[in-house]
Amino acid sequence: MKVICAPDSFKGSLSADLAADVMADAVRMTSPTAMVEVCPISDGGEGFASVIARGNPHTLITSTCKGPLGEAIEACWYLLSKGDTPAAVIEMAQASGLQWVSTSRRDPTRTTTFGTGELILSALEHDVYLITVGIGGSATNDGGCGMAQRLGARFYDAADQLIQFPITGGMLKSIARIDVSQLDPRLEETQITVACDVTNPLAGPNGAAHVYAPQKGATPQQVDQL
Repeated sequence: MKVICAPDSFKGSLSADLAADVMADAVRMTSPTAMVEVCPISDGGEGFASVIARGNPHTLITSTCKGPLGEAIEACWYLLSKGDTPAAVIEMAQASGLQWVSTSRRDPTRTTTFGTGELILSALEHDVYLITVGIGGSATNDGGCGMAQRLGARFYDAADQLIQFPITGGMLKSIARIDVSQLDPRLEETQITVACDVTNPLAGPNGAAHVYAPQKGATPQQVDQL
């Protein structure tokens, strides 16, 4: 008998890696003669980067960045060394994920993707020009503005004053003008691939706010605002 253990993560409890290993151990205990293969999978959410790295030569890079509520956290990404061109695998859940926000504090009008931008910047500083970003499991609904802000985009309010603080979902209504002339120039030469398992548009009844913001703590009124 051959058994393939290929789970995704169990949100809030087990990573895909750990779940697969636990399943494999259980099979071996109950069926010692079984052939067991471990193949954790991911939909782009929590644990995505480690799943991809598992099958490739890699180096784990740890960076200090801002969490979704602006606090300093330690987040990881993977530098893949397979082939001639180094590549980075990053997941939003590491820097901007629900794991950093207790249930009572979840509120996507107060969270930012700024830390995800810091992980991308860290990859650029390692001379990586192929980046894959898994976007599931985030605590955010800021349209990626916090991320873009960290990479050099400048956002101005109605008084044409530069917004200095990391942009959150609730601050989107304050943006009157965006200047991308100072984006990190390395982005021009960088291929960025987004990994996810959905096809929702950004806005509208099937968009990010209506479908996903309630999972991140948004009230009906906040969903309309976002």
